[in-house]
Amino acid sequence: MFANAPIVPTVVEVQVMRISFDAPCRYCRGDRRATTNIRPVDSIGRPMADLNVCDAHAEQLVERAKARNLEISMRD
Repeated sequence: MFANAPIVPTVVEVQVMRISFDAPCRYCRGDRRATTNIRPVDSIGRPMADLNVCDAHAEQLVERAKARNLEISMRD
């Protein structure tokens, strides 16, 4: 039916949003609180994950996305 459709969705954009709720950082093993939500999005706009992370990890993830030439969008 869709001969050219990818079997595995690919990330084409990363949305970066501030969060206003209390959540732990996904990657820190201590008491660091998440301040940012990183959301990878596929080619049809479907979110592939929601990562609540601290500022330090958010910067690392954004730099990694830039290195992969992904579009970065800041959202409120």
